[in-house]
Amino acid sequence: MRIFLDTNIFYNNWFVNKANFQYLFHFLNNEDHDLLLSNIVLEETNNIRNRQVDSNIEEIQSSINKLKKLNSSNINFDKESLGISDYNLLNELDGKINNITPIEYESISHNRIVSRLFKNLKPFSSQEKGYRDTLIWLSLVKHVKESGRRDEVIFITENSSDFYSNNKDQISFHSDLQKDLEDENISVKIIPYKNLHEFVKTQIDKETHSFDHTKYESIFEEYVEINSIEYLESLDNESLSFYLEDSIFESKASNITNITVDILEGFEDNSIERVSQVDGNKVYVSYEFNLRRVFIQIELPYLDYITNKAEIDSKYEVINNNGQFVTIEKLVRPYFDVSFIFSPHTEELESFSVDHLWLRR
Repeated sequence: MRIFLDTNIFYNNWFVNKANFQYLFHFLNNEDHDLLLSNIVLEETNNIRNRQVDSNIEEIQSSINKLKKLNSSNINFDKESLGISDYNLLNELDGKINNITPIEYESISHNRIVSRLFKNLKPFSSQEKGYRDTLIWLSLVKHVKESGRRDEVIFITENSSDFYSNNKDQISFHSDLQKDLEDENISVKIIPYKNLHEFVKTQIDKETHSFDHTKYESIFEEYVEINSIEYLESLDNESLSFYLEDSIFESKASNITNITVDILEGFEDNSIERVSQVDGNKVYVSYEFNLRRVFIQIELPYLDYITNKAEIDSKYEVINNNGQFVTIEKLVRPYFDVSFIFSPHTEELESFSVDHLWLRR
């Protein structure tokens, strides 16, 4: 999926830190989707914000000038002391989204835009407004056609009158824009939304995407690996026999003195399967993964080993025999379904549980 945001989505959300943006960014990263960022949207957002800053500074200066007339002593005003920082939308998005795809507009023919103006084709309006919107639309259509990708595109703008048909029951592109897609033979589904809130409300599972999964991937891996090792090393005779599908540890060599686990390669196919809210600060996480090249080492009394030597030697490798204890080893690949409680605010993890385990041999 690719999601396109128009300039008006960023208006008064300059620092993209409100709730809808947070859910959107988590959704993009968790599902490995792309944000389509038009260069003209980027430039216009920066320009509008900077114009508003300049306008407010002028208002402050005007108020200071009026105040000077009301005060006998000198009043100093230095706009540099206000602490206003430089602004760039791309900098605000940096680090929040993994995949940003830029859309350039420089190659769009000016003659083509003028032709649409004279024909009053949307997004132009009857007042000849819509140059910027036309440039945005044509560059997006060009990008979709040339990208070669087949995944759907979400188009979000609050400028319904210039992009969408006048239909209260269903949102659809204006017939002029539909014709553009047909003329360019674009079969990729482009789905319109009237605002970001509507997309978040209808398409994003707020529990699943309450936090950025990729941000905490290394934390989760370390936590579940440590706890998984502890789980395997704490197996009793019955559990060990069950998972290894070998009754010898339950019926014959039952005096196990120690179990240790050695992981040679680590994680593979790890994924968050489900997230649900526990309370305002914590979520329940269902997590799946497997571990490559894991050696389970089992220590037995020498008497247990020698009594069952033929059977043990046929299934396990002896790696240590000091005449008192014998350590045998089995190579396995554990597949885990686990769950735990996670607090995104504090990054604390607790209540680890193994819900399913399969030791592939």
